[in-house]
Amino acid sequence: MMNKKFLYFTRIVCTFLKTCHVYIYIIFRLFKYFKPLSRLKSDRFNFHYKLDKAGLFSIVIFSLILFSCGRYEEFRNSATENYSDTKMQKYAKYMIQGKQLYTTHCSNCHQENGDGLGKLFPPLAKSDYMLADIPRSICAIKNGLKGEIEVNGKTYNQAMPALERLTNLEIAEISTYIYNSWENEKGMIEIETIEESLSNCQ
Repeated sequence: MMNKKFLYFTRIVCTFLKTCHVYIYIIFRLFKYFKPLSRLKSDRFNFHYKLDKAGLFSIVIFSLILFSCGRYEEFRNSATENYSDTKMQKYAKYMIQGKQLYTTHCSNCHQENGDGLGKLFPPLAKSDYMLADIPRSICAIKNGLKGEIEVNGKTYNQAMPALERLTNLEIAEISTYIYNSWENEKGMIEIETIEESLSNCQ
């Protein structure tokens, strides 16, 4: 795994690049380090180019930064710092799929930003009720929820419909998404956790 300091540095660089849209500009600027010979010497198939040391160093560093700006970089948080690349890719897939499932099944009530809807539906963003008990939330997703609950000091008493048709994988994806969005940082919720939680639902 790459050094944590390097990852931190590349996150800052990635954010800057994405914000300022300078990817293409930098690539073109790097081309100035490629200095073709005054005359290309070729014998049918061989072409020779000259690349100075500064150019080579710049390209290597830039390539490393782009590599670290992979598709899953935006999903990193304190709970995923020690994930291997393989686990990070799986986690990113859960986050992407989870967001789509959340938008379809949950966002009408809990809203896209996780803030809930007034006094009707509770927030999921920094929700003390949700963060305190992951298995309870998993059971609520699958089986629904009835009765009065208290979230962040406010009382809610609106029934939550069951999503019985969701597979364990889909529940894992939704759970991973809601537990790692809106400043929630709990890491990936594995299928094994879903299976164990559902087997113990009350």
